[in-house]
Amino acid sequence: MRIARIVSLLFVLGAFVFGFYLNSFLNTPVRIKEGYKTFEIRKGEPLGSILKRLKDEGLIKNSLLLRFYMELFGLSNVKAGEYRFFSGITPKELVEKIVSGKVVLHRVTVKEGYTIMDIARELVKSGVLTSKERFLKLCYSDTLTYLIGIEGPKNLEGYLFPDTYYFEKGTDEEVIIRVMINRFKQMVFTDEFFKGCKRIGLTPHEVITLASMVEKETYWDDEKPIIAAVYLNRLRLGMRLQCDPTVRYATGNWDKSITVDELRFKSPYNTYVVKGLPPGPICSPGLSSIKAVLNPAPVDYLYFVAGRDGRHLFSRTFREHLKKVRIYRR
Repeated sequence: MRIARIVSLLFVLGAFVFGFYLNSFLNTPVRIKEGYKTFEIRKGEPLGSILKRLKDEGLIKNSLLLRFYMELFGLSNVKAGEYRFFSGITPKELVEKIVSGKVVLHRVTVKEGYTIMDIARELVKSGVLTSKERFLKLCYSDTLTYLIGIEGPKNLEGYLFPDTYYFEKGTDEEVIIRVMINRFKQMVFTDEFFKGCKRIGLTPHEVITLASMVEKETYWDDEKPIIAAVYLNRLRLGMRLQCDPTVRYATGNWDKSITVDELRFKSPYNTYVVKGLPPGPICSPGLSSIKAVLNPAPVDYLYFVAGRDGRHLFSRTFREHLKKVRIYRR
């Protein structure tokens, strides 16, 4: 009996000491020289491999002890993804983070006037995607155009709404696209929008297409309804729209001056060559550009020219337009 008591006492004492040591280990902050470390858990990676890498990275001191704790309390089901651990985090907090899946969210800002190519570059730059190829393939095809819910779109240009988004690293490209299109539909496709389309005699797709041209023509919100009016006036008269940004979209030249050969470049997007609107948007327009098309200024201008400050002078006749062109160029 005495031996049994001693054994029991030793067992209790050992359990107490082990519990004290485990608690101390779990709640001792880890110091990281760099201030923080980024750590990625791969899909399907075994727990042993994860803990070994955590130890190798200096984020924990004892991988076996931490595994014992995690399996004892049913915490071994960790979530794959990218994590950021800051100096001062404890092993217990680290486990809570990887079990709950509090991964790093990367900020992606889609600016008004961005093209699909611009958005793809931003997704790679932000660290969400490592390659833009699949994203571009999905966007430039008609695979997901059904998500937009209107007739006309042959690809997704113009329908990825300008906004700030937060995505995990490696988020599936289709998920990203669905989020951006849903945001577009939420912000744009209102009853007022569809009533406005009927009022000006354009389809929803044509409105977004024209709005994208207005978006690329000016940064100034007060000018947008006037520029929209110029294009609508030209459409009614059967004139070519002669929108420079459509030439840039067709040729891919967004930086250099447009050449005479580029003005003649054969493309359905080149409004110097074809009459009417191009087959689709040339960028993602903002709400101000869309509203400008739906509510154009009550003017009869047919021409405009941009100055070095980005502001425009508007004209009713070609003769008046040439005069203003000379003024601006001077």
